[in-house]
Amino acid sequence: MCKLSGSVLCLTMFASIFFITCMSVNRYQAIVHPFQSQRGTLRQAFATMSVVWGMAALTSLPTFYFRDTKYIKELDVTACIMAYPSESYSNWSAGTALMKNTLGFLIPLGIITACYGWIRVHLMKARGFRKSKQMRDHVLKLVAAVVVAFLICWLPFHVLTFLDALSWMSVISNCRLTSILDAALPFGLSMGFANSCINPLLYYFIGRQFRDKLQHLLKLSLSRINSNRELFRSSKTSSLQTTKSLVGAEPRGDTGKPQAYPLQVP
Repeated sequence: MCKLSGSVLCLTMFASIFFITCMSVNRYQAIVHPFQSQRGTLRQAFATMSVVWGMAALTSLPTFYFRDTKYIKELDVTACIMAYPSESYSNWSAGTALMKNTLGFLIPLGIITACYGWIRVHLMKARGFRKSKQMRDHVLKLVAAVVVAFLICWLPFHVLTFLDALSWMSVISNCRLTSILDAALPFGLSMGFANSCINPLLYYFIGRQFRDKLQHLLKLSLSRINSNRELFRSSKTSSLQTTKSLVGAEPRGDTGKPQAYPLQVP
């Protein structure tokens, strides 16, 4: 269970970051290259999804391989830890932390910033958006909000991860600071996962097209629920009426007792 929970946590962390990056690339293609983006097929979407999950699985391999329960003699406890080789434990810990910083933050942040930067340049140059300043500002607000949300949510975790790598490389040797880092890392990771919850809210409150489609989907779901309820009520009513008609058609009186006729004596 220790290995499974740690691997799933690492897998979902990288997958959420990679999917956010893919969404930024997709939005760039939809705005800057709209005709090319319309040629996308369902097969391409499944291929992209498979690549994202495959990359997330590869980056989670160290956690899957090394995560295990070990008895810590100094603390007299059995803990779920990263059981790196003892002779190179510091190197493995620092390398894993720097890998998270590079693959999970620096590269995605560069791609996201570049995509939205190109979107901004394209919108500022486009003639159609010059005429409709309100629409242009609306799109630019969404662009800025997505980048800022990514920074606010993931920056604390990766700063703490980088400081943790420095502590393993003996650059930071303060025991109190190391203890603070160990205690703060779970909270930083929780803030990072909150980014996946914040993005749909941003698209809803700022993105008009996303909000309209979501409202249409909710109305469609409610109408289906109501139609199913009406269908259930009508079928229940018809079954009750059928039962009453069958009960009313049964012969009344004591049919098991033979009728007595008076004897006529001549």
